Amino acid sequence: HVVDGQDLAYDEIRYTNAAGNNYAITRLEYIISDVSLETTSGKRVDLADTHYRNALVNSTRSLATQIPGGTYHMLHFTFGIDGDKNQTGALPSNDFFNNMAWPSPMGGGYHYMRMEGLFRTTDGESSFLTHTGPSGGSNFSFDISLPVDLSIDKGTWDIDVVMDINQWYEEPTVYN
Repeated sequence: HVVDGQDLAYDEIRYTNAAGNNYAITRLEYIISDVSLETTSGKRVDLADTHYRNALVNSTRSLATQIPGGTYHMLHFTFGIDGDKNQTGALPSNDFFNNMAWPSPMGGGYHYMRMEGLFRTTDGESSFLTHTGPSGGSNFSFDISLPVDLSIDKGTWDIDVVMDINQWYEEPTVYN
C-alpha cells in the first residue's frame, strides 16, 4: 500500500490527491476473491476463494499457499466478490468478514473495500469514507490480471502486489 510511491503511513495528513486535497488514511480494508496463478500453458491454479486484507494489520497482508511446480505468467483475482457469490452469510463467521457486511437495505453481501480518512478543509479537518460493494444488489466487483514471471521448482516464493491509494481518486476521473 503506497501513495505516489511512498509507503502508506496512517493517521497523518501528508498526501495530496489529483484534485489537490490533502488527506490521511485511517482505515483501509478490502476483500479479494478467486485468486489464481496461470501457467504459461493456460492452466489456472487456484490459491484462495476469498482473502481479507487490512492495511493496518500485517498478519492479513499476505497469502501463503502450496502451489505445484511450473512456470507461471499471470496472477488473477477479483477485487471484491463476484455477483452471486456475494451473499450475506456466505463467508466464514469471523470478526473481519462480519465487519465487512454490506447493509441489508442496500442489498446485503459484503463490502469490497472500506477506505476512510481525514482531509484538510478551510476550517480544519473533516472525514471521508470510500466504501465499495454491491450497492442495490448490483455487482461492482472487477477482475484484475497482473503479469508475473515465476518459475517454481521448490522453495518459498513471494509475489508483491502494490496498491497506490491515489489511483482510486484518479481513474476513471479525478474525484474531489
